[in-house]
Amino acid sequence: MIAVSKTSNPSRPMAQDRTVFNLTTLQCIPGGVAAVLEGIHKSLVGPRAPALLGCWISEIGSLNEIVVLRSFPSAEALDEQAFGEAELAPHAGAIDSLVGLDQGLFVSFPGLPVHAGGKLGGFYEIRTYALRDAPQALPQTIAAWQEAAPGRVTLSPLVAALQSLSGPPRIVHIWPFETLDQRQAVRADAFQKGLWPPRGSLQWLDGAKSSIYIPAPFSPLR
Repeated sequence: MIAVSKTSNPSRPMAQDRTVFNLTTLQCIPGGVAAVLEGIHKSLVGPRAPALLGCWISEIGSLNEIVVLRSFPSAEALDEQAFGEAELAPHAGAIDSLVGLDQGLFVSFPGLPVHAGGKLGGFYEIRTYALRDAPQALPQTIAAWQEAAPGRVTLSPLVAALQSLSGPPRIVHIWPFETLDQRQAVRADAFQKGLWPPRGSLQWLDGAKSSIYIPAPFSPLR
């Protein structure tokens, strides 16, 4: 049975007048990534294609996982282009190879635009930080990022810094790198120069996880 999770929290306001981002994580059976990836590709062609920003396959960390990032002008527009088990069902092998599907709704940090496409690197690190359950956790985190990000992106680009509108309070940030060696060098350089992590941000974190992904052949962000 496929475990489907569509996180929601009616106490947290939905963004009605700004771009929203749908982040879908698909967990595959061992050896099933190719079938699910083909189903994703076929599901998101045609009228659905403009919404797709990136599709990545896990390489280090969480295994047999695919992450899909899409953007929409509003939450209502996202609802009109649902993507999940029903959309994958017509494609042979995709559903049989899928064991879990999780969807989250996000908006970008104010002042930190999301890359819409382009060749940015062969490896993408997707980091998820759970925030403390405190009213000031999110605004203080955003403020710290807004101050630190301009210096940090002089070393390597930031694809997206996203805050959740559904589920538990968390942020997701996506970083592209040409090589894993470059990743290590940039992270060390940023720390040594005092550019990263953002000052005062770590105190608001309740947990963190990270995985390295490679872009799918059809991913606009590559």
